[in-house]
Amino acid sequence: MFGVAALEDDLLTLAVDALTTCDRPVPLDVDVYRYHGEPTHWKCCDTGTLYTYWKRAFPDRTGIPTGVNSPPGPQRLDVYLRIIRCWPEMHSDGSMPAGIDAASEGLALDLDCLWSALYSAVCTNALGENLAGCDALQLVDATPRRPLGGCAGIEFRLQAAWKSWQPDAP
Repeated sequence: MFGVAALEDDLLTLAVDALTTCDRPVPLDVDVYRYHGEPTHWKCCDTGTLYTYWKRAFPDRTGIPTGVNSPPGPQRLDVYLRIIRCWPEMHSDGSMPAGIDAASEGLALDLDCLWSALYSAVCTNALGENLAGCDALQLVDATPRRPLGGCAGIEFRLQAAWKSWQPDAP
């Protein structure tokens, strides 16, 4: 079937498997999902939230001379994987709350775990079934999502050349 949705499903499965292997809390099934564009709210209850979404699709113009419009270039996509966890809220006097060190350590462990799994997927072409080519996935960066309303997390940005969606064969 292929397509962006299938790639997003594979990313979520990879992340859940990695968290399980690393003995990190795995978000409940209802808190693991695809989203359309950047989510407007965060939920961090229980074991957190894990989701993937895309922001931008574009043709890769690498190696195509300026002024040449046909072909437009292979299709590429900025796709994100984000994990959100509970975060202790600051006290009204600005002092640090109890548990902030443990929460920071937990997010650092999530970073190590998920980065390693994504890095491995790039190197081994583990998501190749939904990618267009053997070098079609790049791990661009990971950025902390600052604490907000008792939640904080990490966002991983990847670029992918995905296989176009095709209807299921009869």
